[in-house]
Amino acid sequence: MALQNSAQLKVAVNATVRIYIDSPEHCGGTSGMGSVTLANQSGILNLNADPTTLQIYLVGSPSFPTTLDFANSFESTMLMSIYAPYSTVFLHNSITITGAVAASSVPMQNGATINYDQRVSNIKGGGIPVYRSSSRWVECTSTPPAGAVDSGC
Repeated sequence: MALQNSAQLKVAVNATVRIYIDSPEHCGGTSGMGSVTLANQSGILNLNADPTTLQIYLVGSPSFPTTLDFANSFESTMLMSIYAPYSTVFLHNSITITGAVAASSVPMQNGATINYDQRVSNIKGGGIPVYRSSSRWVECTSTPPAGAVDSGC
């Protein structure tokens, strides 16, 4: 999916939108499929004041690179929650996500920020909270040691 050249996806007032993007393996695809790009002054405009009203679920793939890339968006602050466990979420050029981002990696450049909003803690997947605030964050080593998945953190 790509939004380009001033294209806008608007979330209507009082609407709740959930966007699901399956893995490339389930869609008969390869690298590049299952990726989302917002470029050339395009963007997502959430007309609500609550980030839970726009939820993006990008399954991604452990085998093929998948991304969600916010580059040169017209809207500097976007209210949303993003869950992309096998994908990279790129944030560039003064973009601010207010809500939450959970991804394999989140490279941030040129003044990009994420502002956690407590309201996303009520979003549940399979009966458990998808987002939980933490009093700390940990950066893992680039080559994790053998053993537990998070043992290099």
